[in-house]
Amino acid sequence: MVQSEPIRILYIEDDPGLARLVQKRLGRAGYSVDIAADGEQGIAQYHADSYDVVFVDQTLPVYDGLEVIRILGSNGSLPPTVMITGTGDERVAVEAMKLGAGDYIVKDAGTKYLELLPSVIVKVLQQRRAVEEKQRAEQTLRKNEQKYRTILENITEGYFENDLHGNFTFFNDSLLDVYGYTKDELLHMNYRQFMDQENATKVYQAYNKIYSTGEADRAIQFEIIRKDETRRWLENSVSLMRDKDGKPTGFRGISRDVTERKKMEDALRESEERFRQFFENEPEYCYMTSPEGIILDINNAALKMLGYTKEELVGKALQTVCAPEFLPQFEQHIAHWKKAGSIKDQEICVVSKDGRRRTVLLSIGAVRDEGGKIVYGVSVQRDITEHKWMEEALQKTEEHLRAILEGASDGFLYMDKEGTILMTNERMKEIFADPHPEGKLLSAFCDEENQKILAQNLKARWEGKGTVYEIVLTDAEGRRHNLLVSGTPYRDKQGVIQGAFGIYHDATRERETARIISEHKEALKNSFFGTAEALSKVIEDRDPYTSGHSAGVAGLVEAIARQMKLPEDQITGIYIAGLLHDIGKMAVPVEILVKPGRLTEMEMSLIRIHPQAGYEILQGIDFPWPVAQATLQHHERMDGSGYPHGLRGDEIIQEARILAVADVVNAMTHHRPYRPAFSLQDAMEEIKEGRGRIYDPQVVDACLEVLEGKQSFITSEYSTTSTSPQLRRDSKKSSTLPTTTRMRSVGRR
Repeated sequence: MVQSEPIRILYIEDDPGLARLVQKRLGRAGYSVDIAADGEQGIAQYHADSYDVVFVDQTLPVYDGLEVIRILGSNGSLPPTVMITGTGDERVAVEAMKLGAGDYIVKDAGTKYLELLPSVIVKVLQQRRAVEEKQRAEQTLRKNEQKYRTILENITEGYFENDLHGNFTFFNDSLLDVYGYTKDELLHMNYRQFMDQENATKVYQAYNKIYSTGEADRAIQFEIIRKDETRRWLENSVSLMRDKDGKPTGFRGISRDVTERKKMEDALRESEERFRQFFENEPEYCYMTSPEGIILDINNAALKMLGYTKEELVGKALQTVCAPEFLPQFEQHIAHWKKAGSIKDQEICVVSKDGRRRTVLLSIGAVRDEGGKIVYGVSVQRDITEHKWMEEALQKTEEHLRAILEGASDGFLYMDKEGTILMTNERMKEIFADPHPEGKLLSAFCDEENQKILAQNLKARWEGKGTVYEIVLTDAEGRRHNLLVSGTPYRDKQGVIQGAFGIYHDATRERETARIISEHKEALKNSFFGTAEALSKVIEDRDPYTSGHSAGVAGLVEAIARQMKLPEDQITGIYIAGLLHDIGKMAVPVEILVKPGRLTEMEMSLIRIHPQAGYEILQGIDFPWPVAQATLQHHERMDGSGYPHGLRGDEIIQEARILAVADVVNAMTHHRPYRPAFSLQDAMEEIKEGRGRIYDPQVVDACLEVLEGKQSFITSEYSTTSTSPQLRRDSKKSSTLPTTTRMRSVGRR
């Protein structure tokens, strides 16, 4: 390597002639030489300037050469130094080398020793570079060792080193947590001391294989017995340690506590076994099919009905068992299933091996991979053959039914779609005061006001809905009858509405019981709310981490809706939706609901079905509010980033927008298995940041006013578990409540 500047040398010599001679000789060799006449001057000059090499004579005024070397080395590292003397005393040479001198030169009678100086300079500079490189290497090694130790002490997984006999020789603190021993107790203990014979044999075989092959094992699973006698499952990743000659000296590895994972794996196996048992023993006909509709498996009920063996049907198309006349319709069902992922309750006919025919309702669901591709389908066929036979039998009992109706205390009437009376019982004729009402319009017995009531309810019946209503009929003698009517549409075999039945209860004499009826209705209302709350409790009992969530959300959405000054009837519906919004989680495996770690895409897809599942449960209930629709949409977001349908803005109903904000606030402020609770302030910041983007701004503003105490936040007026109906009515007059009541309405979990 080329030196950019000449090497500088300080020569401490009291002989001026000799000093100038050395200066001249080394100058011709490219060195720069400064001269100091005595030890004191040399020391001062060295500290005042910068030199690469120091030459020092032993015999000097003030300080001799050894003293100069001692002083120069006392404040740190001695520079590359060469002792030059004419005495030739070995004692001086040895002492100089002990003090750190790089070399020792004896002056001869002539000047031959001067020829050695350049090579000596090179030598001591090389020695200095070697020392500096060694120091740098040692410093780097110390830093690496410190970094290595810091990493080991801070990783959550246990690190360990064993000798070849399996005794612990080194480990980090995390391993102590795993085994439950102190550092002094664990050091030099053998792995056999922590496990039974079965696990000790398993570990020995694994370590022996690593020793024999030299290949690491990344997943050795075994069970240990901790100091406190509890058992834990560990998974070790182990490799062989070798010395510098490649000779094995022991083992090193990482140890992970996988007890919870083992429990989940065992639970998954049990779940799969339960599914297998359910599949095999389900009384309905069950098939597992490929995405192309090929039978992969079939349960015992289907095999028994069809008369085939499993081997005869596995690998065949599902259409194999379909009646020929239903094949075109069946092909359409399969095509729809491949596109939409499900079909439900489609009536087809299947044929057994011996030709027997059975009518079934076909439903097919799909299991998809992370990319949304169908992995396999589960087909369920519910046998309704007997049900169809019963329908035919029921038609034959109409005459028997007429006989029963004739003896009934209430009036019975059947009319066609034009409103013409076709049949009545004797009691109905008494109400009409007409022995032959058949062929007359029912509206002929109503005044103008009651004709409107009749028309409205008949319209609902022709749409397929049953109705219960009150109407006043005027009989042939001019008397008015207050009637309670229960009407039902009548369908023919093809399901087409042909007319309507009605049961008419004469309530004229019951008007005085109006107060009792009113109280009864109030009790029914309370029962309705109680039932809704009970349903929400059933949902949450599956997941202890969300206890009280539905009630909390219901209380908060009610408070938000009141802050927004929505109509009372709409507030009632929003409250009910808050109680039932998570009912779809009944369809989600509880193992996923309580999982403490990050969910897989497959598990997340199962979580995301709960709004749709809840909608399918609730849509069959004739709520006077959009409860099912709010349940379906409560995970939709204003910018279209939500699920299940990615709705935007006004496509999301107002009830669902209120639910979305309350659900987020309640969920964030309560513990979950995969995270601790956030503060209320964190939840408020979240909805502020999403205001207008993912959350309805009006809803966010109302929620913040409720949470900041600008709106009196009382126990829900609809809750059946807090106060009596009277107290709940009185609560509207209350302006403040204790903090405990206030927090209860948020839904403390």
